[in-house]
Amino acid sequence: MTRWILPTRLSAYTMKGLLRSNNVASYTLGELAARFNATVKGDPALLIDGVTTLQAGGMGKLAFLSNAKYRKQLGETSAAAVIVSPADIAEGLNLLVSEDPYKTFALISQLFNPPSHPRKGIDPRAYIGEGVVLGEDITIMAGAYVEDGADIGARAVIYPGVYLGRDVCVGEDTVIYPNVTVREGCKIGARVILQPNCVIGSDGFGFAPGADGHVKIPQVGIVRISDDVEIGSLTAVDRAAMGETVVGEGTKIDNLVQLAHNVKIGRHCFLVSQSGVAGSAQIGDFVIIAAQGGVGGHLEVGNGARIAAKAGVTHSLEAGREVAGFPAIEHREWLKSVMAFSRTPDLRRSVKAMDRRIKELEAALLPTEKKGNK
Repeated sequence: MTRWILPTRLSAYTMKGLLRSNNVASYTLGELAARFNATVKGDPALLIDGVTTLQAGGMGKLAFLSNAKYRKQLGETSAAAVIVSPADIAEGLNLLVSEDPYKTFALISQLFNPPSHPRKGIDPRAYIGEGVVLGEDITIMAGAYVEDGADIGARAVIYPGVYLGRDVCVGEDTVIYPNVTVREGCKIGARVILQPNCVIGSDGFGFAPGADGHVKIPQVGIVRISDDVEIGSLTAVDRAAMGETVVGEGTKIDNLVQLAHNVKIGRHCFLVSQSGVAGSAQIGDFVIIAAQGGVGGHLEVGNGARIAAKAGVTHSLEAGREVAGFPAIEHREWLKSVMAFSRTPDLRRSVKAMDRRIKELEAALLPTEKKGNK
């Protein structure tokens, strides 16, 4: 079957005129290549007006291939063009060739899908306390509650139901989605995204146990969220007992994550859903903690370490370590253990068979030994 370079009978320039006259953002494949450091294989004049998946396809849409499992779909897609690595170049397709297809797709997707928030301004149904500093072009929606002394930076967006406590600082271009709580004194950097229902600055779990009950230790520190951090829904970042709980620049935290008091998270880390970091642990830069992974209290995890899903870290880790299991051990050693464990039923059968054989041999030898003794 012949595969056409242009998935339409209209020329690229005709399509360009039609799309732009209808106020639809569109770019030629050549423009995207120049903008995102890629190269074109196919028609550089092909017009792209959005992104898609290989499976969904669509006229004027750009898909991507970054996982070899989906390579078969490359030959079946109806997408106008596909972002691929040099290793996946195929004939008869319009391609945008990139050293990192996934990242290129993310950047192009941002281009076609810029953030969209309601109009700027302060809704009269929002509560604004005394001495609040409000930056230019901010948006505060109905039902938001901003306590005395808070400071909200330029172009910040505060959705309904958000609570900002006394003396909270929110940086420029930060977006705080509905029903987020940021308690007193906490500091939120610039370009931060707080997803719905996360809590910043809840009390740390600090109690002095005793025979007559547990005595609460006042949690008088704060949380400091650095620039370009994103925190998922229903995640809790506890305030420090004293000092600061810190999340470093560019770190991305998934839903349902727990960071305990006085934790320090480094720059550009990934913390995946249901992971947790116990009190006073220190996590380096570019660390990945996969789903349901945990780090014990007062431990240190070095830069670039990777903690597998469901792993439990019970001792400090040097930079670059990759661990799995509970208690966490080297990932390769854990894989060997899992393989050995899966062979346990066969091993039990072999041991039982050997035991039976030994008993049979003993029984056969025993009469001979008795004869010799006589």
